[in-house]
Amino acid sequence: MTSYNFIIAKFVPDIVKNEPVNIGIIIHSPEEKTSYGRFIENFRPLSGKYHNFNVSLLKDVLEGFRGKYKVDSLNYLEELTNNFSYHLVFTQPSGIIAGTPEQALNKLYEEYISIEVKKIMHKALTRFQLRSWVKTKIIETEMTRWLAKNKEVEGKIGKPHFDFVFRNGKPEAVMHAISFGVKQENALKEAKALALSVEDVLKVHKDLDCAAILHAPPEETEEFGIAKEHLRDKGCSVKIQEKELEPFLRQVKKKLQN
Repeated sequence: MTSYNFIIAKFVPDIVKNEPVNIGIIIHSPEEKTSYGRFIENFRPLSGKYHNFNVSLLKDVLEGFRGKYKVDSLNYLEELTNNFSYHLVFTQPSGIIAGTPEQALNKLYEEYISIEVKKIMHKALTRFQLRSWVKTKIIETEMTRWLAKNKEVEGKIGKPHFDFVFRNGKPEAVMHAISFGVKQENALKEAKALALSVEDVLKVHKDLDCAAILHAPPEETEEFGIAKEHLRDKGCSVKIQEKELEPFLRQVKKKLQN
């Protein structure tokens, strides 16, 4: 068994709030002048929660510490602890005893990182939950006075039904919520049906703003990609739930006020 020193890498999105997220481990063997780094592979949970932060730059910084690499300094971990680079901080060095560096790294990763990542993992919403969330945002944006009770909009062929219809004398905008967080095959079918509905109503209301509010899956999937492409081809703008709904609502509100 061998004693190894280690530090925990923490992502600090807001220096003022100081709410760090554990994202990796670095262990160091002064005798071998070697360090080993292991960090999270999936940065999507971070991107989803902190969408105003450029996570890709953080990933670039971490690449310099990932894997096995030689280090001449005997005080390497202490030097990292005193360093702050792009919202990345390191804890004070601690020790662990293990058979190999890999065993030490894996044990520490499971103890300190896996649990932390689970806290910010993607929360899957049902279509009902997503629709309720959208309704809350509409209320917060003070747009309910334009929200029509009649959710049907006349098209060339029929009268498609949408989750939300905004009217100011005539239909000005429609929105429909689809969740890819649960059953993606069903969500894709809903998206294709929505695309046809949008295509139909745009033949009658050419200046109608049409948007699909999508709850994205934890990782990009084939179904999600097909749905986005299909909707856009039929004239429906795609708004990813947390990132793009509020700007779209402000745009529609401005249109309704004119």
